Amino acid sequence: MSKFIIILFMVSLVFSCNQEDGVRQYVETDNEPAVSDSGTEKKAEQTDPYLSWILPEGWIERKGGGLRLATFIIGNEKSRTSCTLVSLKGDGGGIRANIRRWLGQLNLSSELAEETALTRFISAQTKIETSSGLTGLFIDFTSMTGSPERESMLVTVFQLSDQTVFVKMLEKESILIRSREDYLKLVLSLGISKGKAIEKN
Repeated sequence: MSKFIIILFMVSLVFSCNQEDGVRQYVETDNEPAVSDSGTEKKAEQTDPYLSWILPEGWIERKGGGLRLATFIIGNEKSRTSCTLVSLKGDGGGIRANIRRWLGQLNLSSELAEETALTRFISAQTKIETSSGLTGLFIDFTSMTGSPERESMLVTVFQLSDQTVFVKMLEKESILIRSREDYLKLVLSLGISKGKAIEKN
């Protein structure tokens, strides 16, 4: 029996040595997740319409990648913050789900735990219309933060026909309050332009 096992092992060794070495190929993908009600990941894809915007004075635009259409830099080397422009396909997970996620990010989940409280908060936010006629919801968390040094957030959500666009600033409350006017200038400048394609790498 042991001789048979040895012979079987030798035969299998010969066959394996005669096989060509395989080459494994990997495809690099962008797996950056986005919130959705189903918990599944969504990836931004090339969509229409195209977006355009005007930078506030002193802001610097950096090329986007993945889900980000662009990143805007505000301030100098010693005091720098950023604002992001993000696009998700479809409804982007929905307003309520995203607000709950942002509250968790700010450690404020308990503030609007009840559905009725969340509904009141959403109703109290500002509906805006850009100069080109896009309508969105401006969500300001600074009133909930309670401290100038505590992290807070400004977000505007535009739900377009086949995508949802988010303009988001996450910073200390004091910095957001100081930057709010320029932030709204950027938001209100958003428009649809056939001359500028949404770039997603």
